[in-house]
Amino acid sequence: MAGRRMRDTVKKALNVIEVELASVSNAYAQYVTTKEEYLTQHYEGASTLFGPNQLAAVQQELARVAASVADPAVPLDVGPIPLQIKRDSLITIRTGVVMDSAPFTKSYDHVRSQPKDVYKIGDVASAQFSGAHPKNSLTLVTSFCDVQRVDGEDLFTTVMTDAHWDLRYYWKRHLISESKNTCEWNIRVAVSETFTVE
Repeated sequence: MAGRRMRDTVKKALNVIEVELASVSNAYAQYVTTKEEYLTQHYEGASTLFGPNQLAAVQQELARVAASVADPAVPLDVGPIPLQIKRDSLITIRTGVVMDSAPFTKSYDHVRSQPKDVYKIGDVASAQFSGAHPKNSLTLVTSFCDVQRVDGEDLFTTVMTDAHWDLRYYWKRHLISESKNTCEWNIRVAVSETFTVE
């Protein structure tokens, strides 16, 4: 219901027939609900952090911004600059990785389970390998799981990273200090090429 009211506010301000709202996550505002839902104090009301008038405040600001979008002559105050926090000034109580090791007599890149040779649409290609704890690699790697197309002998092109919707990376502690790293590819389109998972 809150979404409908926000949409109607923007439609009126822009003087258009249809408006599509994208619900982008927002750690500051969190959940937005109607005043009526807020007063019942179920999940929605309890998760609306700024009280029963939060939706009205959001509608007010959406109307103000939409009016400026519709007519650039309408001034739009950008407001205060958000506080910039330097990462190196933050402290953490989380410890680093205390122990990290490859399996006995194996290396960190030891393959625990190979993917199959052939897959079809709807299958999940999976590979599991030994590797370092992911917290040990945060500044060194941009992706923990990649799908690469084989373009020739020793020629590979990365076509997916773990940021892709269809690729999942899972980490699990094994024994005392080993890591099981699993890469899963949800295959949704037909491809007749050869790929590697790493």
